[in-house]
Amino acid sequence: MPVSWTTLLLNRRVLTDQRKQRRVFEAMNAWTIAKKVLKWLGVALLVLVVAGAVYVLVIWRRPLGPQLSFPTRTMTQIQADQVSETPALTESIETQEPSPTIVPPTPTATPEPVCGGPPSMLILAVGTDYRWNSYYRGLADVIRLVRVDFVNQEISALDIPRSLQVNIPDTIPSRYGCENSTAGLLNQSYLYGTEGMNCSDVSGFGAGLLARTLDANFGVQVENYVVVNMTTLSSAIDAVGGVPIYIYQTIDDRQAPYLPMAPQHGYFTAGAHWLSGLEAVRYARIRSINGIFGRHERQNEILIQLRERIMDPSVITAIPELVESFYGRVMTDLSLEQVSQLTCLGLGLTMEDVHFVSIPQETFSEGFNYQGYMALFADANAVSEYIDDFIHGRPLSLTE
Repeated sequence: MPVSWTTLLLNRRVLTDQRKQRRVFEAMNAWTIAKKVLKWLGVALLVLVVAGAVYVLVIWRRPLGPQLSFPTRTMTQIQADQVSETPALTESIETQEPSPTIVPPTPTATPEPVCGGPPSMLILAVGTDYRWNSYYRGLADVIRLVRVDFVNQEISALDIPRSLQVNIPDTIPSRYGCENSTAGLLNQSYLYGTEGMNCSDVSGFGAGLLARTLDANFGVQVENYVVVNMTTLSSAIDAVGGVPIYIYQTIDDRQAPYLPMAPQHGYFTAGAHWLSGLEAVRYARIRSINGIFGRHERQNEILIQLRERIMDPSVITAIPELVESFYGRVMTDLSLEQVSQLTCLGLGLTMEDVHFVSIPQETFSEGFNYQGYMALFADANAVSEYIDDFIHGRPLSLTE
């Protein structure tokens, strides 16, 4: 039976509609699949972003070196401290007179810490006498407690005498070279903790054992440490173009008379000098003039002049070189976040906001210890009181 043209056209239209429906269905399926793929890609990207942010945050807050650790204080010690800090009651409740009504003062806004920092930091700053650009060995030639105040925006540094006779905790005298490690000069506690001496297993190496020694003898627990060797300090001074020093008398601290009469060998004529890094370090280590305390004064003098050079607007172009002189050459348990906070605070300080203080000289007496070294002796309680005053911002003897 012949098929009419009408039927053929109708069938063709049906086929065409079916093809269109198939294409629409396929397009819808493809879009559904694409949406699912995009959804999972978005989830994966979000996970990667969150993981990356967490990783960056961990790195940002991770200490750059081994952290300090201190023995856990017993409840008896805590209670004893609380009792000693509690004023004695001299009147009984029955005999006390009624106190007048006190109108509370109008509350004032409490200043907040700047730069995202905590209210304060207590940092142990150490300068070692190790001449190589490492921290494998060395004595603590400069010891400072540094209090950083993010609320009042100031920094104070307390000089702790390196030759102070102390008991050194947490050493292992049975190890080779550690027989006399249980007591000695304060700067020796750093040496015994170094990797090269290996007389202790406390965290933080030399700085860790030095921090433990300060805690055991004077009851102060620092939060962080920064250690700089002689090479790094010399490079930092060179980075800012040297430091100016005025010397009131000719100093001859040469180790041998045949050495040239030059500052790098310890010979300084009276008058004004502009010292390079090597010369400044040599000047700071002189002990032949005014003994131990004279050496501390010269160290502070160099640090004060370095501070003024860093804050001099004309040295602004040297800041990258100064940062480079410290980068990778400083041993510290500060995190990148804390370094950023300290840098932020430091950039806003003036010379009047940085203070160098010291414990009065009459607190100490000079003598020789059992090892035959010249040492300073002091009542531990008296030293502890001065350190406590420093930590709480109470006045001490200024060195500037």
